[in-house]
Amino acid sequence: MTFVGIKSADVKKHKKIEDSLEVTVDFVSEIITCIKDKDKKIISGDDEKIKTVYDTWVFAKNIKSSNPNWLLIDTIT
Repeated sequence: MTFVGIKSADVKKHKKIEDSLEVTVDFVSEIITCIKDKDKKIISGDDEKIKTVYDTWVFAKNIKSSNPNWLLIDTIT
C-alpha cells in the first residue's frame, strides 16, 4: 500500500465529556494498493491506480493534562 495524501479533513462533531474533549474528523485520502508475489508479479490490485478512501476518526484529549497530544480512540470506515 502506498499513501498518496489527504484530500480533506473536516471536523464532523466535537463534544466535552467531563474532563475530556472528543473530536470526530472525516478524512478523504488517496492510496494505491496492490499485492505482488516474490517475483514482483502483481497478484491483485494495480500499482498505478489511485483509490479514494473515506474514513472517520475519533480523537480524545484530557483537558486537565499538560500533555498536548490527542489520542485516537476510534476509527469508522
